[in-house]
Amino acid sequence: MAGKDKKKRPISVASRKAKGRRLQKQIAEYISKTINIPVQKDGDIESRPMGQSGRDVILRGKAKEMFIFHGIECKARESLNIWQALAQAEEHGGKPIVFFKRNRSETYAVLKAEDFFDLYELALKEIMDGKERDKIKRDED
Repeated sequence: MAGKDKKKRPISVASRKAKGRRLQKQIAEYISKTINIPVQKDGDIESRPMGQSGRDVILRGKAKEMFIFHGIECKARESLNIWQALAQAEEHGGKPIVFFKRNRSETYAVLKAEDFFDLYELALKEIMDGKERDKIKRDED
């Protein structure tokens, strides 16, 4: 009948795991692109296989030195207890970060305010240094 709401079927365990796996791989690829280190099984960047405990994206060697967030937690779900997700990320050790999304949404990140402002300060310094370099170059011309 037109206009009647369809009952929502519960999502299968396999579908839930596939959604989580896709987000983990997406985040691993973002990190890879940012620090220019490939994602590889048993490499410096690896998406943790589903069903294993621990951080969702594994960083080793050079990747661990270059990416400051080591407590990586990825959540692909419609509703999220952010405090629980942050506690999980903190349990992994290092600076915690939670990446999350739901169906048909962008991916977001949650981190400590202090970490955000530390990053912002670095970015601002880069911007200001670039402007200073541009000013010096113009003055020399």
